[in-house]
Amino acid sequence: MPPQYIAEGQSVNSFAGVYAGAAAMSAEFFRRMAQQCREMIGRARTEAARAQLRIWAEEFDSRAKAAEAEEKNRNPQGGPRC
Repeated sequence: MPPQYIAEGQSVNSFAGVYAGAAAMSAEFFRRMAQQCREMIGRARTEAARAQLRIWAEEFDSRAKAAEAEEKNRNPQGGPRC
């Protein structure tokens, strides 16, 4: 599914809400989404689209870091989620 444009002032947090259970998504999912955005930057036809993809990549990276912290809090000894 191609990414949808986010309205000005709207963050990836509300965009991620499109996916069911966005709060419980893994860091790996957000890192993949960030990487896909970076890959699409080279194919984007307009500067506005490239700028939006850069914003999404940064926001997905931020969500990945938050998800990692949450996973560590749930399982402080590391390893897979329990």
